[in-house]
Amino acid sequence: LTMLDLLLWQMKNLIESKEMGRNMIPPDQADKLSLSEHAEKCLKAMYLEASKLGQTTPNTLHLLLALLDIDNGIGVYWLRTKGVTEQTLRAYLKGELPLVVKGSQRRRAVERKESIKNMEEQMDMALKNAKKQTDSKQEPQKDGSRTPMLDMYALDLTEEARAGQLDPVVRRDKEIDRLAQ
Repeated sequence: LTMLDLLLWQMKNLIESKEMGRNMIPPDQADKLSLSEHAEKCLKAMYLEASKLGQTTPNTLHLLLALLDIDNGIGVYWLRTKGVTEQTLRAYLKGELPLVVKGSQRRRAVERKESIKNMEEQMDMALKNAKKQTDSKQEPQKDGSRTPMLDMYALDLTEEARAGQLDPVVRRDKEIDRLAQ
């Protein structure tokens, strides 16, 4: 559960709060406990899950997968509310996708990476579109100019003033400041 970025104490408290009052065994008699049929079934399923995935030694992830497959208890319900399902866990064990759960730091990090990737893709598209527009619309203004790149990317304020297209606000900082006061 730590690997899933889930807080173990949350799950423990949830289960203990639901199980209080049921036939609780005192800690001094713990050595007299035996496995229930359900626990045995889960352990067998754990070994089966490990063998399905081509592994000889089962681990806690195989047990978790077995519990998700067999159990319908409180703990499994809690895991499913966090987005941990049999399918996502199987895909994680096969290395097909990273396992992230709802509300976890790992999930937020993945979402941030995805949004950054989307922003990068959008910026690349915008740059490509801008380059296409620049290439198609603007060509060097003067044939044989000594500064063709400057002609392509800069504005000739003198030429715009002669054509009457110059913005009347340009170079009028003092007047604008005075009006703003």
